Amino acid sequence: MNKRFAKIYINTPNKNVVTQRYVTPSGLHIHTKWEIMILEKGTIYNQVNDYAFTDTHPGDVFIMGPSHRHILEITGEPHAHWDIYCDTDTMKRICACFTDKLYEKLCKDHVSFSLDYNQLSSVTKDLEKLSKLNSVINAETEEDTACQTIANGLIHYLLSIYMMQSMETKISVPAWLVDFVYEIKKPENFSKRANEIAKFSNYSYSQLSKIFKKTFGINLITFLTEVRLEYASTLLRDTDLSILTVASELGYSNPSIFTAKFKNKFECSPARYRKLHRAETEAKGLPPNRTR
Repeated sequence: MNKRFAKIYINTPNKNVVTQRYVTPSGLHIHTKWEIMILEKGTIYNQVNDYAFTDTHPGDVFIMGPSHRHILEITGEPHAHWDIYCDTDTMKRICACFTDKLYEKLCKDHVSFSLDYNQLSSVTKDLEKLSKLNSVINAETEEDTACQTIANGLIHYLLSIYMMQSMETKISVPAWLVDFVYEIKKPENFSKRANEIAKFSNYSYSQLSKIFKKTFGINLITFLTEVRLEYASTLLRDTDLSILTVASELGYSNPSIFTAKFKNKFECSPARYRKLHRAETEAKGLPPNRTR
């Protein structure tokens, strides 16, 4: 830690404060709660333990817990940042919604990520509203508990952005191929032919098939069949559409081919699958779910 900071103090937010906006620096300190810091404007020098964040920008998010030592300096440009607070048990519960190891990572690593302009704008507006409500509510009331619950929801949202960005970094799939998979999994595209599907990319169908197999280790046709049959099972469970209509919506002009493929995956015919599901629903006393 920087030697010019000789003293360390404990940062203890007021008991009922769940979020607060700051425009001032802070010396060497540790936290009693978890603190999620969002840089709203300007730039800062932010040091967590022995790691220095020097190239900061609006939208940067930093997550710090009771085990972290923290210094925040203004770098000459006026700045503002928001803090959101929660206790350790709450942070553990939120992290557990994602992965078993997320809380451990937040404790050990210097975790930072960035919000885009729209995300930053939305979060800061919500924090401003929450801060105003929080400032006029007394501690240990039902409304105070609601403020903390709302703050926890915002923390969950921010961690979901962090996890999504982490997944995007780990998955070495070209952006165009991610977009392609997203398009072909839309039900409105299930009835399209191979050449029509290829139009969602800049490749011929044969080239596309080779790239898909190399990237995902599965044939494109096999993938499409799996996705479409899963959708068929949903239609059979949740609608009254005929087997012929379901087959048509999946692009099968011959219902016998659809039935054969469905039986191969689910080990029963579409009609039998629907009958078994509805019998199970009735046995549990649940109302039927019919969307069409």
